[in-house]
Amino acid sequence: MSSAEFTEWQAFERLEGPLGPERWDWRFAMIASTVANTNRDPKKRRQEYRPDEFIPDWAGSSGVRKPQLHPLEVADKARAFFHSLAEKRGGRR
Repeated sequence: MSSAEFTEWQAFERLEGPLGPERWDWRFAMIASTVANTNRDPKKRRQEYRPDEFIPDWAGSSGVRKPQLHPLEVADKARAFFHSLAEKRGGRR
């Protein structure tokens, strides 16, 4: 993937919302809140469940999220990973 294509994907994500696992978390949270609201006893809980109540807390109770890697760091890690795979297979590419 070229730098230009990566930048285009970043812009697309800013316009359309998260891509990948984060988007799936929100999709499942919407389903979970719908199911919870359908089965909610209004006498026990007046407020409806919101999707954000079903988003996993990946940061844990500390509230500190793991910092995002810079795209070049991601590329370096991917390059190192595939280089080690090539070495394991006898240097074939």
